[in-house]
Amino acid sequence: MGAPRRVLFAAPWWHEDLMRGMAWHAAERGWHLNLETALSGRLPERWAGDGVLTTLGGDPVALKRFLVHARCPAVSLSLNCPEFERSTPSARPAASATASTSTASFAVMSA
Repeated sequence: MGAPRRVLFAAPWWHEDLMRGMAWHAAERGWHLNLETALSGRLPERWAGDGVLTTLGGDPVALKRFLVHARCPAVSLSLNCPEFERSTPSARPAASATASTSTASFAVMSA
């Protein structure tokens, strides 16, 4: 087994249930989940990881620039930013299949 995939959660806030779900998902797949942005409210200056999960919150111009320079897959957990939806896969909740929808969207980083 190789090194764990490094995944950044790029959101300027902390939500306990969301963090718990992402931590569970990351642990199940052997990812190293970086929560620095949620704790500090700031995007890292550089990211040399394997993927980014984002809620598309905060400064949309800075986030878009960050995602372009990160050069790795990004998955949006947001329902509110159509300008990013065209270029960023998203995990959309479904009435009874939220977990399978999210898992399918996260697969882009697991492959």
